[in-house]
Amino acid sequence: MAKPAPCLATTRLGEPCRFSARKATGFCVNHDPSYREEQRQNARHGGRRSIELRTPISIPLGDVDLSERAGV
Repeated sequence: MAKPAPCLATTRLGEPCRFSARKATGFCVNHDPSYREEQRQNARHGGRRSIELRTPISIPLGDVDLSERAGV
């Protein structure tokens, strides 16, 4: 099996991108202009999910009796 072609874009440092290119455009998913809007949506979703995961869960403990072993 042949090795996929590298992305045609360069990184912020001016070095060639090392990701594999998509066949249709020659760019990887990080540099493909047609994929940009989907990446923005994914980033927004990831940011919201990250906040959700860091929010502590509130568990009401009013009816818990820890005075006896059976209550634990």
